[in-house]
Amino acid sequence: MRDEARADELAHHDGEVGRDGLHPVLEVVPQLSAVLGERDNLRAECIKLRERERERERERERERERERERERERDVLEAVPQLGAVLGERTT
Repeated sequence: MRDEARADELAHHDGEVGRDGLHPVLEVVPQLSAVLGERDNLRAECIKLRERERERERERERERERERERERERDVLEAVPQLGAVLGERTT
C-alpha cells in the first residue's frame, strides 16, 4: 500500500498534477460498476444465507414436533395397559 498514490498525489495521465479535478473521478467511475456488482452479489449471498438459516430452523421445529408426537404416542401406549387394568377391576 505504501507505493500507491494518495488522493492528493494523483497525477493527470499527462503527468500534470492538479490540472483537472475531474481526473480522479474518471479513474474511479469505470471501477464503480464492478464495486456495485460486488455489493449486489454480497447482498444476494446474505439473502441466501438468511433463507437457509430460516429453512434449518423450520426443519428443527418440524423435528421437535415429531419428537413431541412420538412422546405422546409413548404416553398413550404406556397408559393402555393401566387403563385395561382399571377397566378390568371395574367389571369384576
